[in-house]
Amino acid sequence: MTDTIIGALYSRVSTDDQLEFSIDAQIKAIKEYAKKNRIIIPNKYMFIDEGISGKTADKRPAFMHMVATAKSKPKPFDVILVFCVD
Repeated sequence: MTDTIIGALYSRVSTDDQLEFSIDAQIKAIKEYAKKNRIIIPNKYMFIDEGISGKTADKRPAFMHMVATAKSKPKPFDVILVFCVD
């Protein structure tokens, strides 16, 4: 029997021009990947920054929350899944 892999999901869109890579489209793709790879993503580990520039991490609150959560003990999740659009 394989151990359960717990994942976190991070999604970000900075402008309305990225419609084909919307938050919903990214989440759908990440969840499909997770399912195929037996990764469980609890809702509490879904971190989403919508309409926020990606130039600096400190201006992305969900990203910063994800990083802080990842550093907690015991480890809350094993992997972070993202959908890269660039």
